[in-house]
Amino acid sequence: MRTHKRLLDPDALVASVGTEIYFDGIEKTPDLAWSEKLSEAWNREAIVATAAHFADLFRQPESEQGDFKIGYFCTRERAGLHILYPSGNLCLRKKD
Repeated sequence: MRTHKRLLDPDALVASVGTEIYFDGIEKTPDLAWSEKLSEAWNREAIVATAAHFADLFRQPESEQGDFKIGYFCTRERAGLHILYPSGNLCLRKKD
């Protein structure tokens, strides 16, 4: 896109739904300070264990996973619903 339009160089690139921040457009690794901040409360195992209770969720490919991101798809029947309400309540059916 930058070859077709005159765009300013960004100060930072926020990627992977906010779990990675790159500064100066040159760095190839995410900002260490941001990664450390995320790691303070990150519990991958707890998220995976919780998601395993919901039949409507299934993992996205490994290419969509990150150090601080676990991507899931939901079934077509549930795709139009809000999955997580502000209160934190999930609206998916639990597995039997």
